[in-house]
Amino acid sequence: MKLLKRFLGFAALGIFFSSSAYATALSIVPPNGSSLPSVITNGQTLAVTYTVINNTNRVRNNNFIKYLPPNVTVDSTPILGSCGGSTFTLQPNGIPGDRCDLHLFVNGPVDGNDADPHHHLFVCFPGGKTCSGTAFGLNVANGSSRARYIAVGDDNTCLAPGDGTNIYTFIATVTGQQTPLFDLSDPSFNNISLPGFVFLDNLNHLWISNAGINKLSEYAYPANGSPVPLRTITDTLATSSEHQGIGKDGAGFIYAAYSFSSPSSINVFSPNASDSIPGSTTPVRIIDNVGAVGNLVAEGLWVTADGTIYVVLNNFAGTSRIDIYAPGATTGSVPQASISSPALNDGVGIWLDFSGNIWVANGGTGNGTPSILEFPAGSTGSVQPIININGSATTLGAPRNLAVDALGYIYVADSTSSSSGTGIVKVFAPSANGNVVPVQTINLPASTCIAPGGLTISY
Repeated sequence: MKLLKRFLGFAALGIFFSSSAYATALSIVPPNGSSLPSVITNGQTLAVTYTVINNTNRVRNNNFIKYLPPNVTVDSTPILGSCGGSTFTLQPNGIPGDRCDLHLFVNGPVDGNDADPHHHLFVCFPGGKTCSGTAFGLNVANGSSRARYIAVGDDNTCLAPGDGTNIYTFIATVTGQQTPLFDLSDPSFNNISLPGFVFLDNLNHLWISNAGINKLSEYAYPANGSPVPLRTITDTLATSSEHQGIGKDGAGFIYAAYSFSSPSSINVFSPNASDSIPGSTTPVRIIDNVGAVGNLVAEGLWVTADGTIYVVLNNFAGTSRIDIYAPGATTGSVPQASISSPALNDGVGIWLDFSGNIWVANGGTGNGTPSILEFPAGSTGSVQPIININGSATTLGAPRNLAVDALGYIYVADSTSSSSGTGIVKVFAPSANGNVVPVQTINLPASTCIAPGGLTISY
């Protein structure tokens, strides 16, 4: 009865369609290997991708999205092969089998059983009389959930140059010695080399900052084996291979910290930057003199949707701070604020949780103390952390990067001995503070030298 009522509602709107059991003019399906979210946390934004496929024998240009569910918007950022914009063509020719990827943002719950046809995803041909709805509708409930996956980059600098070309993915709840669920690698070292910083963007694409080569790499995620990256960005202005933190704003601009020496810079690339497009990989903005005050170099980077930049600075001799740059910062810009603390003495990785609280992995090299620090959202000046996980019980040796999930679990890429490179991931409970024992310890695959570097999580 519910299906009949929904059909009658669609028919009353003059939309011709059929159910998933019959041929449709357009197919709207999640890409192979991807899944749709089912839970969203307050304040969270989820990225969802559908592939739109032309099933007709006619060229189909100027297609458009007629309806979207409440709390769902379209990412109109121009991305190669995407269905962005008010109208779109099924690439490359608008003929049967051609397709494009429709990227959506989910900002709140979505009722997949809503009987109102206006509250479901529909894509139409020009004129709006022939439309197709997705057979794989969104049904997203309010709530909190643990991360599903942990992705860890093998930044094993203790081996010969060129080593360190793996991104290991583990189920977030496992513990002990584990074989990775997925193992992304590049035996050629052309696209992955010393992945010291990684992050997942709003499209659930994995970005890798390669310290071994002056290149950024973007992959579909999760990924296994040695696939071709979605794109790479070789920095035409880089004079040495020392990319560190990486991020992306809501408009699609990509940010990379470049820290061969002090002062560092943050290079900003256009949303379409790609080695496959000649001339596109020159930075459109360069924030210069980063860390010049205090002779510090850039390490971890976090970029918010509006383009605010948080960059961790370090002299590896007991002095660190976080500088915050306003959206649009460019050559000559100075930080709008800074965060310092006696506890912050070897900052490396940074993470902002759903409440905007600022987390830092304090590495423990030089005069630093191995620790995980949390500062309240909006902190500026000299402040004390509200969370300081440190001490012998933590078994922290040299924390490199960290992530915090929707339930507050804290995931740390930790090299227990920077000289031997024995690497493990440690997970702390949401209530962790002080000298506490991890609730999980994930041992990476056996190797003569493994040093976890970049770390991120996925839902």
